[in-house]
Amino acid sequence: MSHLYLKVLDNARKPKGFLGRCVLEFMNRFAHKELAEWAIDGIEVEKNKNILDVGCGGGANIARLLKKYPLANVVGVDYSAIAVRLSQKHNSKAIKNGKCKIYKSDVRCLPFRENTFDIITAFETIYYWPDIEQSFRGIYKILSNQGVFLIANGADAEEGGWTWDRYIEGMQTYPPTEITRYLTKVGFKNINADIMFSLPNETLKEVKNTIDEVLKLNLEHISAYSLIIEEGTEFYDLYSTKIGQKLLPDEETDRAMYHATDDILVKYGFKRYEISNYARQGRECRHNIGYWTGAEYL
Repeated sequence: MSHLYLKVLDNARKPKGFLGRCVLEFMNRFAHKELAEWAIDGIEVEKNKNILDVGCGGGANIARLLKKYPLANVVGVDYSAIAVRLSQKHNSKAIKNGKCKIYKSDVRCLPFRENTFDIITAFETIYYWPDIEQSFRGIYKILSNQGVFLIANGADAEEGGWTWDRYIEGMQTYPPTEITRYLTKVGFKNINADIMFSLPNETLKEVKNTIDEVLKLNLEHISAYSLIIEEGTEFYDLYSTKIGQKLLPDEETDRAMYHATDDILVKYGFKRYEISNYARQGRECRHNIGYWTGAEYL
């Protein structure tokens, strides 16, 4: 790889200077956008007063959280000075209105009291945390008793697989089993996973393999969604063409993926209590059930 490209990759870890600003602007506009929006849409809690985004980068995800939770107070932290400045600029209106604060801070020593936050998010960032166990322990300490810690990763470490950490100094990708082990070790007990199937070029065999890997995590709750491409999105523009449509599984394959997911999860003791949600006995999501029972959600 060229020296310039390696410098760009390094700025994904800790942006600095002009090149770091360019990387942050790119992340705000394009990188991980679909993953972040999908992950935020899946956050389901009964209470949303205080939210923390760790490794907030250019601030785009703070803006997304503010949009979904307009009554919440959202805090962002990043250890990159230029990321903090850009995040503050990107969310200046919310900061002015007292709905948002953004600080320069290291994840290993977050300056917050115990039980402060109802939602803590980490988008494409735990790869760069120098001591993941210590960092998770700090997150657990400041999260409320009924709070949600959302980890949204677009990459993980598979045995023998190719990962970016061979090129980015200080980056460490983790297999899901290792992330789960660290979370459990510091005190997290109710760990959930979301699966999306019917992805471009995905096969039924790959879906079954994904489910098998998730089952190894010994989770309490699993959500499994078929990809739906909405009109007006970048995905729609990309995959609505004849060529793009050929990359997506056809309707028959999509249904086969759905039924395979259902069959496997039920076989291993999960109960489907909603169209796309499965849980061990007594671990159903109260927020999900609230939709069907007419419970208040504000």
